[in-house]
Amino acid sequence: MGHQAGQDRITSFAIWSRRFPLRRPIGDNSCTYDRLTLIVVRLSTHSRQDGWGYATLTTEGHFERDAWFIGQVAPIEQLRQAFEDRWWRSLRIDGPESITSPSDVASDYFYLDTAIRNALWDLWAKRHKLPLSNLLSQMHQGDLRPAAPAYASLLDFPLEGSAAVTLARQYAKAGFSRMKVKVGAPDRERDLARLRAIGAATSQPLTLSADANEGWDASTAIETLDFFQRNDIRLAYIEDPLPRDAIDDFKILQRACSVPIVAHDYYDSLSQIDALCRNVKLHQLRVSSDSIDFALACVLYAREQGLQVSMGNSFGEANTHLALAFPHVAIVEYSDLGWHRLLQHPITVRDGHLVAPNVPGTGLDPLLPALEQLPGNETASSLSADRSTPFPEQ
Repeated sequence: MGHQAGQDRITSFAIWSRRFPLRRPIGDNSCTYDRLTLIVVRLSTHSRQDGWGYATLTTEGHFERDAWFIGQVAPIEQLRQAFEDRWWRSLRIDGPESITSPSDVASDYFYLDTAIRNALWDLWAKRHKLPLSNLLSQMHQGDLRPAAPAYASLLDFPLEGSAAVTLARQYAKAGFSRMKVKVGAPDRERDLARLRAIGAATSQPLTLSADANEGWDASTAIETLDFFQRNDIRLAYIEDPLPRDAIDDFKILQRACSVPIVAHDYYDSLSQIDALCRNVKLHQLRVSSDSIDFALACVLYAREQGLQVSMGNSFGEANTHLALAFPHVAIVEYSDLGWHRLLQHPITVRDGHLVAPNVPGTGLDPLLPALEQLPGNETASSLSADRSTPFPEQ
C-alpha cells in the first residue's frame, strides 16, 4: 500500500524503557518479582495525533524456569537504531494502514515490534474515531458487548496466607466472585490450605480456579487434583498444570481427571497452540500476550475451532478490547498491578466485569509526568524519555 496524497503520515517517534514497580510482589511456584520493564513507543502523525504502544518484560526477580516474557531489554539506542533500520522504511510509506495487512517487518527485539504494532493499532482506531473493541468487532464480525466477565487473579504464591486472604477480600468488595489461586508447591497441603483460606475469605460464595504454572507432571497432577476433590475443593478449572511441551501428559491427565483444563500461558506461536488443540480437548484456550496481533490471531483461531478463550494479563488490561469484541472470550484476567497510575483513561472494574473507556483507540494514552518519573534502566540514560526524531518528507 503506497503513499497517498493527503494521507496523515507518521512523522516522528519516541521510545521509553522504564522500570515499573508493581503494587505487590507477585509470582508462582517458579518465580517471584515485584517490577516489570516497560517498553513504550509513541508514533506521531503530521496532524499531531499520537499512537501509543506498550510491551512488558520480566527482567528482575527470582526465576527457575524460562519463558518468552522473561529477559533483558536492549539499550535504548539499539532500540532506536532498530526502529530506523527495520521499521521506518515501511511506516513512511504505509503509516497506520499497514495494520490491516501485516508485513514481514521485524527487528531483533520482539518486544519493540510488539510496542510498535500496538501503537499502529491505536492510531488506526483513532483514525476511525472508534475504541479498539468497536473497530475489531467491525473488522471481524464480532458481537460487541459493553462489559467483559473477569476473574480476580491473586498471583499470590509469594504472599503469606493472611495477606492472600486480605487481597481476596479486597477483590470481593470490587464485585469479583471468581478468583484464581496459584498452586504447585512441593507440599500439596500448602496448596490445600491456601485454597481453603481463599474460599472462606468472604461471606459470599466464590468460584475458585487454580494455576499450577507447569509445576506438575501427569502423575503429580492427577494425584493432587484428586487430593483437592477428596478434601472438598471443587475447582472450576486447572490452568497450565503441565509443561508446555508435554502433550502426551496432557492426554493422560485429561483421561484420568474430570477437572477442566485451561492452557497455555507459555505459548507464543499459533503452531504451538494448534499442536495442543489437535491433541487435547481444552475447556478454554489460554491467551496471554501484550501483542494485540498475537492475541487477535489466537482469538480468531479459537473461534474457528469452536473454543472459548481465557484472556490473560496484558499491559493496561488492553486485551479487554478483544473480550468486548468477541463473546467467545469467556473470561479476562484482572490482577490490579497498578497500570491506572500511568494512564489517562484506564480500564475500569464494574461488578466483577471490565469496562473499556469510551475513547478512540486503545485508551492507553499515558500521563506523561507519571511515565517520565519512572526510573529507566542503566542503559537508557543516553536517550532522554521525551526525545523524538522527526523524519523529513519523502
